[in-house]
Amino acid sequence: PFITKDPVGYGGVSVVGASTSSVTISTSSGPCITVPTGSQKYYVTGLRLTSTDTGPAGDAISVGIGASVSGGVLDFGPCGNFHINCSGTAIFGSYTISGSARVHWYASNGAKLICAGYTITLTGTPAFSIAFAYGDCLSLLRVNANTFVGAATGVRYSISLNSAIYVNGAGASYLPGSTAGSAASGGQYA
Repeated sequence: PFITKDPVGYGGVSVVGASTSSVTISTSSGPCITVPTGSQKYYVTGLRLTSTDTGPAGDAISVGIGASVSGGVLDFGPCGNFHINCSGTAIFGSYTISGSARVHWYASNGAKLICAGYTITLTGTPAFSIAFAYGDCLSLLRVNANTFVGAATGVRYSISLNSAIYVNGAGASYLPGSTAGSAASGGQYA
C-alpha cells in the first residue's frame, strides 16, 4: 500500500501516475492509498486502484480525520471494502469506476465528500453490496449535478445518524444502482 507522510512545511503533495491504463496500485493487505489523520493536502491522479483485501482496510483510498485529499483522473477497480473511505475531506473531479466494492462513496465521523458537476463513467456494471453512497455520523456527501455514464447494481444510497446526501433534488434514482436507497435516524437525502 501507498501510505502518505506529511511534508515538512506548508503546501500539498501530489501523487501523479502516467495514466490509469499504465499505473496501478494494487494491494492484498490494506488500502491502496492512506492519507493519515491530521495530514496536509494530497492530490492523486493518473492511477488505477484495486485491493483484494476483504477486511475493513481493503479500500482504494482511506482518508483519516482532519486529512484532505483531492482526486483527478482515477480508475477505481475492484476493492474488497470501499472505493473511497472518508473521515476527513475528499474532493473529486471526473473519473472511472471499473470494479465492484462494498461501497463507492463512504463518509463518516463528520466527513465532507464532494464530487459535484462531473462525469463518472461506470464500466462493466460494477456491484455495490452495501450501497453506492453511504453516510453516517454527521457527514455530508455533496454529489449533485454529476453525469453518470453506465450502470451499477446494488442499493443506491444509505444515509443515517444526522448525515446528508445532497443531490439538489435530483430524485431517488439519480445515483447508480438497481435498488432504492434509504434514510434513517436523521439521515437526509435531498
